[in-house]
Amino acid sequence: MFETSIEKFRQYRNGLNTGETPHLDHDIANEVEKRLRQLDYLYKIITEKHTRIMRLISKEYFFEQNLRKQLQMPGGTITIPKTEETYEKENLFFEVELLTESFYYIAGRMRTAIRKSKSLPGLETFECEGARNVRNKLLEHAEGKDSGVLTQSFGVGGEQGPTLKAARQEEQKEIFPDAGLQSNALEIKNNLETLLDKVFDTN
Repeated sequence: MFETSIEKFRQYRNGLNTGETPHLDHDIANEVEKRLRQLDYLYKIITEKHTRIMRLISKEYFFEQNLRKQLQMPGGTITIPKTEETYEKENLFFEVELLTESFYYIAGRMRTAIRKSKSLPGLETFECEGARNVRNKLLEHAEGKDSGVLTQSFGVGGEQGPTLKAARQEEQKEIFPDAGLQSNALEIKNNLETLLDKVFDTN
């Protein structure tokens, strides 16, 4: 996901190392690159695990449908004994939710490092609203007056990928809804690369 972002930021940082920007903070620049690499790693791992979850869910669904046909039970509840794949799915849900939350905390730290640093010219206006709102309003300050979305729910599936606080009370559905990991990751990537390209164009 962030391969080109990492490469462009390296080019940007190396350009600052020429001496044209005497106030370059190497520590901040190194941290931003590290955070990008961490986000790229997490995104890949989450995507792999999410794909596995969807395959297990699909397999479980078709197994139940076939069983209903065999038993001639179009409705009602069927109790299916847990298998190794059932336990694998449960563990994957735990892992993907944990990794997804970690993704947003790291994205939030990278955003802060870029915006508050005075030594990364051209990047001061970097913003990633989707990831910012998930981190600030759904995770770190969920109890705030403008959020209050405290339900612990997690969704998978669809093109949007993992989604935090997916199931909510009806009156909270429009309070900082999570667009999903894929959309938020793309916003980070596109917004950062747009600013980097502008810096390249002016030099």
